[in-house]
Amino acid sequence: MANSKFVLDKTTTIGRIGWINEWGRDSSALDRATPSYMIYTRAGHIPHMTWDTVGSKLTLKQKVELFQITLPSHYESVEVIKEFGKGLKAFCGIPGDKIVHLSILDPIGTCYTGYNDTKSEAIWTKSGRRSIIPEHLREIVESMKVNSFSTLLDYDTPTDTKNKRLTKAVNRTSDWLDDLFRMEQDETPSALSAVVAIGGGFSAFHRERSARELGTNLFAMGFSIDLAPFSLNEKNQLRVPYSETEIRALLGDSLSYLPEGKLRLCEGSFTPAQIMFLISLGFDMFDSSYATMLAEEGKALRLASDFPANLQFATLDFTDKTFEEDFTPLFEDCQCYTCKNYTKGYLRHLHNTDELLGPMLLTIHNLTEFDEMFSRIREYLTSNVKQS
Repeated sequence: MANSKFVLDKTTTIGRIGWINEWGRDSSALDRATPSYMIYTRAGHIPHMTWDTVGSKLTLKQKVELFQITLPSHYESVEVIKEFGKGLKAFCGIPGDKIVHLSILDPIGTCYTGYNDTKSEAIWTKSGRRSIIPEHLREIVESMKVNSFSTLLDYDTPTDTKNKRLTKAVNRTSDWLDDLFRMEQDETPSALSAVVAIGGGFSAFHRERSARELGTNLFAMGFSIDLAPFSLNEKNQLRVPYSETEIRALLGDSLSYLPEGKLRLCEGSFTPAQIMFLISLGFDMFDSSYATMLAEEGKALRLASDFPANLQFATLDFTDKTFEEDFTPLFEDCQCYTCKNYTKGYLRHLHNTDELLGPMLLTIHNLTEFDEMFSRIREYLTSNVKQS
């Protein structure tokens, strides 16, 4: 009943190897090896890039076809999109062959605590707080005609949350999912391809309960496990220091309650080393918000030459004046459009003068390096399987 075809090839101690042949609404064709990622967008575009630029300047090893859109970025246009009648892709000028997934929160956007209630999840748009109920989400998904979407989650569970509130959060998340699909019980959900949100806050017990209760949902094409508080998003009021020990303890046995043959998504901005750790826990899909975040900070990402055997990575920070007289490429051996055509000194100049070209060039490079990272990870997992 879930509109996705994910084939899990191997499960190893360092990660899962799989393949996606179909994705979401209308079983859209996709040919994508995992672990992989969705390209983060804002207002219907990769931030700082036009679709013409994407087509002519962005060359990735995996086809540029799977995109993450966020509800806060489009919520104020929902009624206009509905009246338009042709869906979000046509409304925003997204090429028709692209596949789009709707996330409820922006992984590098604003998120406050204290605003979820019994009926709704809170999001923040440019116009302020908005409350999303299941019936409204259903209408949004249908009018936007997205290929897939993440379901509602009561994420408002800070570290000091009491047991009663944690139980309420798990109950709410489950109830919202039931309300969302109440009309689907006797029909095939052709327009609703859900990645079911799994929560539980900072409680291994409640995370296990959430996974156990929602893992059997027939409408789930995959599962989105909430780790946003551990991400690099400083605009998230729930943010805590990243800790592999705490994440491992929190997830505990909860992932074992999720079907092996369904995708596991982690939404949020994480470093290469953090992503590799999460892959070792069994995650298959991420988003590229980290690459965008770095570009908007004036930074260029660089992996160690032997990544991921060596988890080191570095960034060039073009807020640093030392690059003003450096007329060498960002990285000599990188074949991206930015590194082949521009120098460190020019990127420093663009940042210093606040030119729009600066973040565009950094986005091109960072997405290329982010894509290269997943290519290396897949090769690393495959080679370790062959050697074992």
